[in-house]
Amino acid sequence: MEALADLSPQDIHIPVNYSCDKGWYNALDHFGRSILQNSPPETASAQDAAKTIEMGLAALESIRVGQPVRLNRAAWTL
Repeated sequence: MEALADLSPQDIHIPVNYSCDKGWYNALDHFGRSILQNSPPETASAQDAAKTIEMGLAALESIRVGQPVRLNRAAWTL
């Protein structure tokens, strides 16, 4: 079996279950309308993205060190 890094994008097939709506259709529709109307999304902001990144980095650091990691409060006050 080939390593994933050796495959081209068209050779990678990820099974996706589209049989039930988990809110993605509405999320993509809202995002597309925001782009077409040149308006910011009502569901999330750049500050929300920064908070998400901060949480993800803290989770990775927690896994690396095997201890809880405190979130940087500065990321929450943007």
